[in-house]
Amino acid sequence: YCKVTSIEHNDDFLGLYPEVSYLSTKIVELESENQTSPSCRWYDFKPISDKLAASYSILLVDGPPADVGREGLLFHLDHFSSIPIWIVDDVLREKDQRIANIICLELGLIQYRFWNFSLLTKKPIPSKILEKIHSKSLEVLSSQSKEYVQRYYTLEKRGD
Repeated sequence: YCKVTSIEHNDDFLGLYPEVSYLSTKIVELESENQTSPSCRWYDFKPISDKLAASYSILLVDGPPADVGREGLLFHLDHFSSIPIWIVDDVLREKDQRIANIICLELGLIQYRFWNFSLLTKKPIPSKILEKIHSKSLEVLSSQSKEYVQRYYTLEKRGD
């Protein structure tokens, strides 16, 4: 249905799907222009920036993994500012939810939050479509182990 480009730093994920275009790069330290902010790690953007298509319909933020972090994307928002729909995965992690929030504020997007991902859009999503996404999201949530969910969402029982 669409052309998919995947940015990968792990060779194990390159070429898994023949219909996907892969851009291979490594993880590097990014220096912050703001000296009070620590550096962070992200994809080495220089070797892949001119290989990226001029426009995308959707951007799925699902990497790098948590041990690397995704904050480096925020250094490159100008390259992706015209994208109408973003999907930010793993927003059950506070850092990834923060990234989704910043993208929305910086690019003037609307955020729809589901249990483990957020949709960020330039235009409102019709309620019928949101209901379908929500329903499917709850199906996936119900298939997760209790331990996995409690790792991120622990509710303490309160006395009356």
